[in-house]
Amino acid sequence: MGKRFLLHVRPFGTRRAERFRNLNSIIDGSPEVRVCTQISPLNMAFQSGGRLQEMAATSTIRQMEHDPVIRPTSRVLLLDEIDRVLLFRGEDPLTPTIRYWFPAGGGIEPGESPADAARREVWEETGLVDFELGPHIWNRRHVFTFYGANQDVRELWFFARVHSFEIDTSRFTQMERDVVKEHKWWTQSELASTNDVLTPRALASLVQDLLVNGLPKSPVDVDI
Repeated sequence: MGKRFLLHVRPFGTRRAERFRNLNSIIDGSPEVRVCTQISPLNMAFQSGGRLQEMAATSTIRQMEHDPVIRPTSRVLLLDEIDRVLLFRGEDPLTPTIRYWFPAGGGIEPGESPADAARREVWEETGLVDFELGPHIWNRRHVFTFYGANQDVRELWFFARVHSFEIDTSRFTQMERDVVKEHKWWTQSELASTNDVLTPRALASLVQDLLVNGLPKSPVDVDI
């Protein structure tokens, strides 16, 4: 038998748990994919007040370190009326000195289209409801370790032009509250001059290309 993969859609709390009861149905019969239908060990530890050090000591977490966690994801590049980009700053407690920034977005739920996931994630993470979701502009894949687990994130990026607004993060899950430290509207010059890690790394030049040449006619594959 070939290598088996763990499909884990996204961290979630009780508001999403019911939607995942029958998650096995989306890959029924596949010998190559295992599905996590319960709250992940990481989230269970967060919800029960466990510490990251305690989680890393468990055999379950050690197993997760070797199994790719496949995570289909939608992201939305939000630009305001003066071309600022909305980004959130995240932090992995295992590497707290690394400052990395990323746009709104998250895992695509079973039965949900990428566009619907993009709209939902913008609402959950920013509070914005009334906006027009633009086209699918980029594809991005990034394999990395986060909270001690290997992540295989496969992203579809959408574009949206909005008026600047006050960000409402009250709908964050507990894990998002632990991970996300701040948010900011970035100017083009700030993107070009920062030493922080951007998502994608070439975000400054990619956004500049959109502003100069317009949106691509079909999605473009971008590096990490």
